[in-house]
Parts: sequence; structure tokens; C-alpha cells
Amino acid sequence: MTGTRGGLREPLIDRTTNRNTETRDLENGTVQSADNADVDVDADADAEIPLIKRPYRIAATVVASADLIGTLAFAWYLEGWKCVWPFYSHSSTKYTLNNSIVDIVWIGVARSVSILIQSSTCVSLRASKIVGYTSLSSLLFLIVKLCYSTGLRSETDDKMLLLLFISFTCCFAECILQFLIGIYSADDLSTTVAPTASQAAEGIATSDAKSISLWKLLLVLKPYFWPEGLINRGCVFLTWVFLICSKAANILAPLCIAKATDILSSGNDDDSRREVTKYIIFYALLLLSNKVFKEAQALAYVRVKLIAGVQLKEQVFSHILGLSMDWHQRKSTGTVVTAMQRGINASNMVVQYIFLYLLPTLLEACVVTLVFVKEFDAPLLAAVAICGCTIYICCTVELTIYRMQFRKRMNKADNDASHKVMDALLNIETVKYFTAEEHEVHRYRESVETFKDQAGKIQISLSTLNTSQQIVLNCTLVAALLVAANEYNQGEFSVGQFVAVNVYVLQLFAPLNFLGSIYSMAVGSYVDLQNLCNIMAEKPDIQDKEDAQNLVVRPTPPSITSDLMPTDNNNTTPSALGIEFRDVVFAYPSRKEVTVLKGISFTVALGSTTAIVGATGSGKTTLLALLLRFYETDQGEVIVGNKNVLDLTQKSLRGHIGVVPQDHALFNDTLKYNIVYGARGADDASVQTAVQGAQLSDFIGSLPDGLETLVGERGQQISGGQKQRIAIARVLMKDCPIVVLDEATSSLDSRTEEQIQASLESLRGRTKLVIAHRLSTIQQADQIIVMSSGEILESGSHEELLALGKWHEQCYASLWDKQKKVE
Repeated sequence: MTGTRGGLREPLIDRTTNRNTETRDLENGTVQSADNADVDVDADADAEIPLIKRPYRIAATVVASADLIGTLAFAWYLEGWKCVWPFYSHSSTKYTLNNSIVDIVWIGVARSVSILIQSSTCVSLRASKIVGYTSLSSLLFLIVKLCYSTGLRSETDDKMLLLLFISFTCCFAECILQFLIGIYSADDLSTTVAPTASQAAEGIATSDAKSISLWKLLLVLKPYFWPEGLINRGCVFLTWVFLICSKAANILAPLCIAKATDILSSGNDDDSRREVTKYIIFYALLLLSNKVFKEAQALAYVRVKLIAGVQLKEQVFSHILGLSMDWHQRKSTGTVVTAMQRGINASNMVVQYIFLYLLPTLLEACVVTLVFVKEFDAPLLAAVAICGCTIYICCTVELTIYRMQFRKRMNKADNDASHKVMDALLNIETVKYFTAEEHEVHRYRESVETFKDQAGKIQISLSTLNTSQQIVLNCTLVAALLVAANEYNQGEFSVGQFVAVNVYVLQLFAPLNFLGSIYSMAVGSYVDLQNLCNIMAEKPDIQDKEDAQNLVVRPTPPSITSDLMPTDNNNTTPSALGIEFRDVVFAYPSRKEVTVLKGISFTVALGSTTAIVGATGSGKTTLLALLLRFYETDQGEVIVGNKNVLDLTQKSLRGHIGVVPQDHALFNDTLKYNIVYGARGADDASVQTAVQGAQLSDFIGSLPDGLETLVGERGQQISGGQKQRIAIARVLMKDCPIVVLDEATSSLDSRTEEQIQASLESLRGRTKLVIAHRLSTIQQADQIIVMSSGEILESGSHEELLALGKWHEQCYASLWDKQKKVE
């Protein structure tokens, strides 16, 4: 082999394969690049988009316009100018709730105009809230009017009922659209609370929040509704059956007490007493059934929760392991683990508190209103219940949102206090060097004082919330009882129904007492589920082709040679594979502007040893990443065993390559587990052979627990040299046709290095790629490649490169001379 010099060239960038194309996501407000990096968009970017074209605003404009025109036209058809002003004809017209349409017209006009203005000109979240609550108030009034008019059906004009129903339908649609506008296309212009210290440490940014669709949410929650296994699905079915039975018993119980009360008020004979006793027993049994079914539901859900949690954890963990190396290197490990754990916990909380608690409670409220309408024939009572629950929910949500700012500030102060304590204790020597004890206590006191102030505000706001809830509850109860009393006075109600109304109202609001906590949990869980869904939506950058083949090592007849098989090498074995890089150009996806490799071409002959040297950052380790197909080349090809790595499955490719990495990361497990990780399931004899080959026998023999000794997190309980030998033992266990040594002896002393070098000789006959800084360890290599700034500077054997002389400061002869002087 003759030593050759490589001329330095300009970076070669393939413009046709540049994947850094930008696509603007209007809804998320970010620019998505093909390498999945999120770049913040300037505030001016949204200004370029007409406000009316933001999500749901066009639909709101259309519905509001149809509401305004339709209401005015139909009202004019019914009563002419009288629909606008009831006293237009100068007659003594009396306003009645069930027959007058002037209120429908004026409320509809005010609502529609406010929506048209807000949809086209108002961008703030506050404006959306004002218009939204205006629409909601209008909807509640229409509900009351519709229920009252239905109750006086004989005295109500049918055409007025039709107009009322049309206005109610439009108003309901407008309320939903205003809710969606507030979520997706309104800007919160108020001052936001800074993220907590823990969030900052975890790399969580508010700009990363993305909306998730209902379908994606259901896909994540699928194990809770349709887990694997017939028994598990049976438990899901029983959970919902017990839930329905519990709610049914809760709704039927007041009807029994109403019957018992009516019988008591009508007579006191033996038959009455028997009937009363029967209904009282039914009432008690229904209350008991409610509790029993609740407990049965909880027991059935325990298995569902555990099984679904396990399946979801496996699904998420498997997905994360399958993501590309570039994604893992760009993401903080702490952020990923936290998002995974919180997302899984949030999924259980969403199912348990929203699907199994809140939604059934709202459905129960709907059934109770139907009972008021059908069983009690009191539509106005149903309207009171609906209005009371709606106002109760709105007050609870708004006050909870108001309280969350204090909670965030308190959490931030608590995290800051903990951070300051840990920072001071970890740097205790520095604190004592500069006698800064009082300074650190003062810093800690500031955070504690802030925590105390915010905790007090939280308690005050909690009292305000509880008081507001009780006011709404009692006002609703009073209104419902007044309506029931009026019905009784008119002979439409019995005493038992009056009692049942009191029970139903109290029963209706009892589950809503926890609405504030559920809302806070739902907001936090929604954010956590967003993060989890974003992870699950990630796709690996590196994927196998549909027709990808497995890399198979076939025996090579001695008579056959190729460019990858040197004819003068007698150590070639049938298990070796050749490697070739052909005009490889590469830049990392997250840094496309920096070309790391520039037209790299070289061949590692089958069964030979090739060493790669060069300064830090010259691209040596990048070659290893491309060989293992952690990344794909921008130009050129990487050939293994006469096949392009793009045509091979990643599993079979990496299965034929053994690597001793530069960073010797060990699992927090035993020595044996870490050694056999290269060949899981190997017998003890193979383990002992690898231990001896890696010069670990004396070290392991000195440990009380031997191979069962725990190495600690990332191997912190053993030295760097021992970790390096364990990494070498892994490769010896794997017994691969290709071996890559990335600074395999960098952490070893001279004596151990000599021993390891001797043990590595047992890999003779395999194709070896050695990345080294110590040139003394690669003198016997068949080929040495010197790299500089992503290009091959020169190549040849040790003697050939020395013969070329010191023609460049990074050439082999210069590096050799510098190391000899240091030694």
C-alpha cells in the first residue's frame, strides 16, 4: 500500500437533497422544518393572516349573520314593526314571557352583532370571553323562555315557538363556536406567569404546546377502553355497566321517597303504612345499590387501570426506543422521561375523573331535567336546574383559572427555594470560602416569603370559590322550591314531588363540588397528554425500506477475491465483512449549514484493520454513526458486505457490528448483566471467556459478589478503565464480523493497555475499524486514515505515512512527533 495525500476541498452540499424545507403551521404558530426542529415565528407572522380567516371565525360569522337575518325576517313576518317595539300600535299591549317576541329579537340582534364584530376585529381572549358569556346568557334566557312557553302550551302561539326554537338553535351553535374561538384563535394578551424552575430545567417551553385532536387523544387512551385480552375487555364492560347501574339507582331513589311522602299525606290506614314501608325499603335499597355499584365499578376499574397502564407504558417505551438517534440527541433525557411518566399518569386521571366522573355527572343532570319535564310535567323546573348548573360550572371554572396564577407563583417560589438549598449544599465549600452563609439564607428567605404570600392568596381565593358555589347552589335550590311550591298551589304538584325536587337539586350539585379540582387536573393533564401525544406522533427519520434485506454472512471461497478482500491477507475468516465509504457527504439534520463530512471515500478490506485518526471534530465518530446507520448520508454510499446499508434492515446491520464506544455507558445492574448485554442468553462459560479476554478476572475476583456486583447508575461505582474493559467484554461476547473500537483503550494505564491490546488480537480475522488518539496503539494497522475538517488528509500504513514527512500540521508525521515529545 502506498501512502497518499488528500487535497482539502470546498464543502459539497447536495441542494437537491436538502431536507431543511420550512412549512408554516398557522394554528401552532411555529415553523416546522423537515428535521423536526421548532422555530418560533415572529409576532408579525400572524398579522399577515386576516383575522377573519383564523379557525372557526368564518363559521361564527356565517351563523351569526344567518341568525340576525333569519330572526328579523321571521319576526317581521309574524308581527311587523311590533316585533321591534311592542307599543308601536299605541295599544295597551302587555308583555308576556310566553307570547312576546320582542325579547327574542332584541337579544338576538345584540348577540349576533357582538359576534360579527368580535369575529372580524377583536383578537384578544378577553373579548372572546365577553362575547362568549353574552351568548351563554342569551342561551340560558332562551332555555327559560322555551321551557316556560312549553309549560303553557295551550296559551302559546305555535309560530312564536318556532321562532324561539330557531333562535335557540342558532344561539347554541354560536356558543360552541365562541368556545372554539377562545381555544384556537384568540390571543391571551394578559401577562403570563413565568414557567417554574422545574419546567425550565426540564426544557419545557410554552411555545412547544400543540393542540391535540380528539382522535389522537382517544388513540392514546385506547388501552383504557379496549385493552388487549378478553378478561380485560370484560372488566371494561363491567366498569361501564356498574357505572350506569349506580347512576340509575341514584336517579330512581328520590322518586321512591316522593311516593312514600304522597302516601303518608293522603292517609294513615294499614294499606298506606304497608305502601310507605315498601317505598322506604326501595329507597334504602336504591341508596345501598348506588354505593355497592360504585364500589364494584372501582374494583373493576382497578384491573383496567393497571393493565392499561402497563400496555400504554410498553407502547410509549417501545416507540421512544424506535426513534432516530438524532431525535434522542436533540431532546433532553429528563424532558422525555418526565413527559412519558406524566403523560401516562395524566391518561389515567383523564379517564377516571372526566370519562368516569364528570361526563356521567353531566349526563345524570340531563336525565334529571328529563324527569322534571316528563315525570313532574314542570319544564320551568328543568330550566332552573339547567341555568343553576351552568352558572355553577362557569363560576367554578373562572375562579379556578384565577386561582391558577397564584398556584403557579407558589410552585415557582417552592422550586426556587429548593433549587437554592440544593445549589448552596452542593457548593458548600465555595459558600464557606467566601463566608456567604448569611447571603444564602437571605436568598432562601426571599423565596420562602414569596411562597407564603402566594399560599395565603390561594387560601383566600379558595374561600371565595367555596362561598360562590354555595351562593349559586342555594339560589338554585330556592328558585327550584319556589317553582315547585307554585306548582303545588296550582294543584299540579304533590307534596312528595316537592320533597323530591329538594333531593334532586342537592343530589345534582353534590358531585359538582369537586369541579374546581377536576378542572385544574384536566388542564394539567391536557398539557401532559399534549407532550405525550407529540412524542407518539414523532416518526423515525431512519426507517427500513419495505424490501430491505437482512445482512447475511456467507462463507467466502478462498479462490474468490474482490476489491474488499486483500489477496495477501492470510487471516481472513468466513465471518468477516468488508466496508466501503463512497464519496460520502454529510451534515447533521439539526445543523445543515455545517458540512461534517466532505466527499469521504475509503475501503476497509475484508478481515483487515483500518485506523482513523485526526483532531477532535474532524468527523471520526460521525463515520461510525453512518456505518451503524444512525444517520443517512446526504450524498454517497456506505457499503457493508457489498450491500448499501440503505438496502439492509437496521437490526441485522447493527447485529453484525460490535462497538466499543468512547463513552462507556453501563446499565444500573450487575456486572454480568452488562457483560452479557452483547449476547443475551449466553452460558457461563462464554462469560468467563470474555472476562478473561478483557482482563477482568482479577478485578471481578476481588469483589465479594463477583459478577453479581451492582455497578451503579452509569457505572459510577467502578473506574473508567474497568468500564472500558466491560465494554470490550461485551464485544467479545457478541462475536461480530465487524468490530469498531472508538478509543477502546483511552482510559487504561500502560500495563493494562498492553494486556487489552493482546486480548484484542483474538479478534484477528474480523474487519476492524479503530478510532484512536494514541497513535502508538495503531502502528500495526493495515491502513491508517488521517482526517482533518471532515476530509481525508492522507492514508497509508504507519511506515508509509511517516515517510511522507511533516507536510501539514495535522498530518500523521506531525501528530506522531507531537505525541513522542509529550511521552
